[in-house]
Amino acid sequence: LYNSRPDAQGSLTSIQDFVKKIPELQDKFDALQHHIRITELVQNGKTGTNSREFRDRWQLERSMMEGKDATEDIMEQYIHRGKPLPQVLRLLCLQSMFLNGF
Repeated sequence: LYNSRPDAQGSLTSIQDFVKKIPELQDKFDALQHHIRITELVQNGKTGTNSREFRDRWQLERSMMEGKDATEDIMEQYIHRGKPLPQVLRLLCLQSMFLNGF
Protein backbone atom coordinates (compact mmCIF):
# COMPACT_ATOMS: atom_id res chain seq x y z
CA LEU A 1 0.00 0.00 0.00
CA TYR A 2 2.75 2.40 0.94
CA ASN A 3 4.59 1.67 -2.30
CA SER A 4 1.51 2.48 -4.38
CA ARG A 5 1.66 6.16 -3.48
CA PRO A 6 3.17 8.47 -6.10
CA ASP A 7 6.60 9.93 -5.42
CA ALA A 8 7.23 13.65 -5.04
CA GLN A 9 7.93 13.93 -8.78
CA GLY A 10 4.71 12.11 -9.76
CA SER A 11 2.55 13.42 -12.55
CA LEU A 12 -0.83 14.94 -11.90
CA THR A 13 -2.62 11.86 -13.30
CA SER A 14 -0.67 9.50 -11.04
CA ILE A 15 -1.59 11.65 -8.04
CA GLN A 16 -5.24 11.71 -9.11
CA ASP A 17 -5.22 7.92 -9.55
CA PHE A 18 -3.77 7.53 -6.08
CA VAL A 19 -6.39 9.84 -4.55
CA LYS A 20 -9.10 7.69 -6.18
CA LYS A 21 -7.63 4.63 -4.41
CA ILE A 22 -7.74 6.21 -0.94
CA PRO A 23 -11.23 4.88 -0.01
CA GLU A 24 -10.17 1.37 -1.03
CA LEU A 25 -6.96 1.69 0.98
CA GLN A 26 -8.97 2.92 3.99
CA ASP A 27 -11.29 -0.08 3.70
CA LYS A 28 -8.31 -2.43 3.60
CA PHE A 29 -6.79 -0.70 6.61
CA ASP A 30 -10.08 -0.99 8.54
CA ALA A 31 -10.35 -4.70 7.66
CA LEU A 32 -6.77 -5.27 8.79
CA GLN A 33 -7.48 -3.55 12.14
CA HIS A 34 -10.58 -5.72 12.55
CA HIS A 35 -8.60 -8.92 11.92
CA ILE A 36 -5.89 -7.82 14.35
CA ARG A 37 -8.51 -7.29 17.07
CA ILE A 38 -10.02 -10.73 16.39
CA THR A 39 -6.56 -12.33 16.56
CA GLU A 40 -5.88 -10.65 19.89
CA LEU A 41 -9.20 -11.91 21.27
CA VAL A 42 -8.52 -15.45 20.08
CA GLN A 43 -5.00 -15.52 21.50
CA ASN A 44 -5.65 -13.86 24.84
CA GLY A 45 -8.08 -14.44 27.64
CA LYS A 46 -8.92 -17.38 29.83
CA THR A 47 -9.69 -19.74 26.95
CA GLY A 48 -7.55 -18.17 24.22
CA THR A 49 -4.97 -20.08 22.23
CA ASN A 50 -2.25 -18.88 24.61
CA SER A 51 -4.03 -20.31 27.66
CA ARG A 52 -3.02 -23.48 29.46
CA GLU A 53 -6.56 -24.86 29.11
CA PHE A 54 -6.50 -24.50 25.33
CA ARG A 55 -3.08 -26.14 25.02
CA ASP A 56 -4.16 -29.05 27.24
CA ARG A 57 -7.34 -29.60 25.21
CA TRP A 58 -5.39 -29.36 21.94
CA GLN A 59 -2.89 -31.94 23.24
CA LEU A 60 -5.76 -34.24 24.24
CA GLU A 61 -7.32 -33.96 20.78
CA ARG A 62 -3.96 -34.66 19.19
CA SER A 63 -3.48 -37.71 21.41
CA MET A 64 -6.91 -38.97 20.37
CA MET A 65 -6.01 -38.54 16.73
CA GLU A 66 -2.75 -40.44 17.26
CA GLY A 67 -4.61 -43.28 19.03
CA LYS A 68 -2.92 -42.98 22.42
CA ASP A 69 -4.55 -44.93 25.26
CA ALA A 70 -4.39 -42.27 28.00
CA THR A 71 -7.18 -40.24 26.45
CA GLU A 72 -9.94 -42.21 28.22
CA ASP A 73 -8.46 -41.37 31.62
CA ILE A 74 -8.23 -37.71 30.70
CA MET A 75 -11.83 -37.75 29.47
CA GLU A 76 -12.94 -39.19 32.82
CA GLN A 77 -11.04 -36.40 34.58
CA TYR A 78 -12.80 -33.81 32.42
CA ILE A 79 -16.19 -35.25 33.42
CA HIS A 80 -15.19 -35.51 37.09
CA ARG A 81 -13.95 -31.88 37.14
CA GLY A 82 -17.31 -30.72 35.78
CA LYS A 83 -16.05 -29.35 32.48
CA PRO A 84 -18.82 -27.79 30.36
CA LEU A 85 -21.05 -30.43 28.77
CA PRO A 86 -20.61 -29.16 25.16
CA GLN A 87 -16.83 -29.42 25.56
CA VAL A 88 -17.05 -32.99 26.93
CA LEU A 89 -19.52 -34.05 24.24
CA ARG A 90 -17.30 -32.57 21.55
CA LEU A 91 -14.35 -34.59 22.83
CA LEU A 92 -16.46 -37.75 23.06
CA CYS A 93 -17.60 -37.25 19.46
CA LEU A 94 -14.00 -36.76 18.35
CA GLN A 95 -12.94 -39.89 20.18
CA SER A 96 -15.75 -41.85 18.58
CA MET A 97 -14.80 -40.53 15.15
CA PHE A 98 -11.15 -41.48 15.60
CA LEU A 99 -12.18 -44.97 16.76
CA ASN A 100 -14.42 -45.46 13.69
CA GLY A 101 -17.64 -45.06 15.66
CA PHE A 102 -16.77 -47.13 18.73
